[in-house]
Amino acid sequence: GPVGPGQGPLPTVTQGVTINGPGIGPTGAVISGGGVVGVFSINNSFGAGEISFNDLTIRDGASTSPGAGVYSQGGGLTNFTRVFVTNNTVTG
Repeated sequence: GPVGPGQGPLPTVTQGVTINGPGIGPTGAVISGGGVVGVFSINNSFGAGEISFNDLTIRDGASTSPGAGVYSQGGGLTNFTRVFVTNNTVTG
């Protein structure tokens, strides 16, 4: 089922994955933290595989540590193609 505000953050991405949206803009895909949780946490160690985000908006993430919209650690490859990241807030 969906994960969203009140249900906790999305699981940490730890292996190769591609997330494709239909585009950015008024009719595009929006992945939101609802102003309550961080949106994506990525632990991309070498060998974990390529992680790609394409044609979507990541917004309204909230965190008390770096990376309210996207927090990425590790040395692996993470690609962003036509991704709009907006209105994410780090406090504390």
